[in-house]
Amino acid sequence: MPTWCFKAAERRTRESSTHQWYWQIDTQHTLIAITSTRLFPTLAECIADARDNGFRGEVEIPQNLHSDSVINCEEGDYVHAIVQQSVRGRANRPTA
Repeated sequence: MPTWCFKAAERRTRESSTHQWYWQIDTQHTLIAITSTRLFPTLAECIADARDNGFRGEVEIPQNLHSDSVINCEEGDYVHAIVQQSVRGRANRPTA
């Protein structure tokens, strides 16, 4: 069964440090975890993007979030649609 994870990442510049979020899917069906293609400034935006990519679960948000927070959500097998979309995308690439 795939596990959707919402992870915090600390983005640092010389002037400041901010917490941003990304989602990741860990599944037994692939050797590589599937992750979002960008960081999100809020957890809500990250969850919304995950829903656009097939996440159907509920997220229990802890009261204290920090730069190394990880929220795990056990979900159903619909993640196969994302894997299949990726496989189709690769198959449809023009060859050189």
